[in-house]
Amino acid sequence: MINHINHTKLLAPSQHSLPLTIVHALGVRIIRGEYPPGEALPPEKQLCDEFGVSRSVVREAMKVLAAKGMIIARPRIGSRVTQRPSWTLLDADVLAWYSQSELSDWFSRSLIEVRLIIEPSVAELAAQRATEEEMIAIAAACRSMETAVHDLGAFIDADVRFHAAVLTASHNELLLQLGNTLMAALLLSFRISAQYPGSAAASLPYHRAIVDAIHRHEAPAARAAMQQLIMRSSAEIDQVLQKATPADTH
Repeated sequence: MINHINHTKLLAPSQHSLPLTIVHALGVRIIRGEYPPGEALPPEKQLCDEFGVSRSVVREAMKVLAAKGMIIARPRIGSRVTQRPSWTLLDADVLAWYSQSELSDWFSRSLIEVRLIIEPSVAELAAQRATEEEMIAIAAACRSMETAVHDLGAFIDADVRFHAAVLTASHNELLLQLGNTLMAALLLSFRISAQYPGSAAASLPYHRAIVDAIHRHEAPAARAAMQQLIMRSSAEIDQVLQKATPADTH
């Protein structure tokens, strides 16, 4: 069973974890381009003064960013931002930082491509393998979406639960291991498409079609319904990006 992701926790680390607070702040700045690839991060002392922490706390934060491939830290030289291909883009934290930044065209489209590769197959497997209990959970999440159609936060939360329930019903252990990363990517995709007026209500028939196909154990129909849902989301994201200024989408 996948652990349901709390997107509020994704967007801000615990204030009781000083290294993670610094990681979060610097990660968002790197994503936003405040520290572009190839540029050095501020010296340790400057970061210590800014965040009111010791050098050991700053160094621990640098280790976390280095583990995500976003910086390279060298003794007596300092920390420098790496080129984007080195970043762990599907890391849940990195996705969360993207959700707090102006979203680029390339990243949004890449996200849709990943969804189209994975989710239709997940829905197909769910239609073949879902238990009665799992079908009930999928249908319940869909009903929660219908109830919350005018409450965007609650709707997105129910939408994430819907896709998590479908993923659980796939009974594929490797996909389940990817669950948290997939849900973080979904959350970011929902955040973009939700900017399109009427997106929530328009998505409901597609979600119902997925529920019905899984309930009937019709695998090709489940695959097709999921693909149609993602393509609808893709069209909305295109509209959102077209309205953005060039500075927003570089």
